[in-house]
Amino acid sequence: MNLNYPLEEFKMINSKTAFKMSGEEVITFYSQLGLFFDGICPNCNHLMSQWNDETKLSCSQKFNCKKCNCILSKRYNTIFQNMRIGFQSFNMILYYYALGFTAKEIFELLQPLVTRQIGLKTVSKYVKLLRLMINLEVHEQLSNMILPGPIEIDEACIYKLKRGNHGRLAKIIYWVFGLKCLTTKKIIIYPVLYRTRDIIFPLIQRHALPGTVIYSDMFSVYWNNRRNPPQSHLETLGYIHYGVNHSIEFISSLSSHIHTNTIERARRTLKQKFRNYKPKRFIAECISEFMIEAWVPKDERYYFYLYLIYKYNKMR
Repeated sequence: MNLNYPLEEFKMINSKTAFKMSGEEVITFYSQLGLFFDGICPNCNHLMSQWNDETKLSCSQKFNCKKCNCILSKRYNTIFQNMRIGFQSFNMILYYYALGFTAKEIFELLQPLVTRQIGLKTVSKYVKLLRLMINLEVHEQLSNMILPGPIEIDEACIYKLKRGNHGRLAKIIYWVFGLKCLTTKKIIIYPVLYRTRDIIFPLIQRHALPGTVIYSDMFSVYWNNRRNPPQSHLETLGYIHYGVNHSIEFISSLSSHIHTNTIERARRTLKQKFRNYKPKRFIAECISEFMIEAWVPKDERYYFYLYLIYKYNKMR
């Protein structure tokens, strides 16, 4: 899917080649991409001069402002400012994360590859940082994303805590609502507290203009099933709405195009992701991660995450 990201500027080298780079080569590569401090003094906006600190082994370049005598590191005001690991290790974490590995899997893969051991908490810290940038990017994209249609919609429980304390049944259920455009192949997933019209209908109106064709099941939020034939609640909002009664059929007898199989397939993939890794605090970030994996091809995610780092550094 093309989201108009300028990724060509970040494809200077192959991602597999980037994975094998040494620490100094990673620093040079990141410098060419503009991921470090740009050298503009934050105090007087004067262009700072560069010099090398020979006491440091890596990323030794510093900036000196001759106007206000300010000395700043190359990492200043970037996500690398307080980084405690080498750039080679960070680049490996980024590469494995782009391939879809979890923090625990990345930690296990790094052990035979790095000379200085990295703890699981350290790997999790940078994975959470990447998820934070992804979440910010997804929210920015969703703020003005309109789906032309036809659109499949569906809601589902991704997982629930089966038991609480002392053997009691837990009341925590994680619901999501999804939209899948059959024209652009874009998928949108929202975590929701309840499956009610007050919550679901504003999400539909945010991404679908009146007159858009919508396919759904016969859930009572979308349909008044007490009428014969059932009456659509979405048609009152100006949408062209078709439903599929899953107790009878999964593809409508009216047309083979009327179904919700595509969004349900995406929902199963999301449930599988949460089944393997059940986050209790970062639900929105993990859903944003799933959407980025659906939007960006796997062979371009490494460059996409480099672009997010570049964009995030400029926002700081």
